Amino acid sequence: STREMFKVATSFNQNLCAWEDNFPYSNANDIFEDSGCNFKGNPSSVHHGPLCASPCNAVSPTDCFTTRDELKAAVDKYVEGDWGT
Repeated sequence: STREMFKVATSFNQNLCAWEDNFPYSNANDIFEDSGCNFKGNPSSVHHGPLCASPCNAVSPTDCFTTRDELKAAVDKYVEGDWGT
């Protein structure tokens, strides 16, 4: 069982997405409780995550804005009605 495996491990915050296909979701209650993980909730077998430092399959890195200018350009494009219809 992985229940409470990282509980109170305050310095632990690792991306565990490599585990997502073989993770024991049904035995992982409170696995990240009070840890240093960004996502402390119980991982979902439906979503294959989140697993500690990463939401895993929720968003790919190419879907994220890395600078203010990228975000501003996307918002401007949307406001102008030019969002790729």
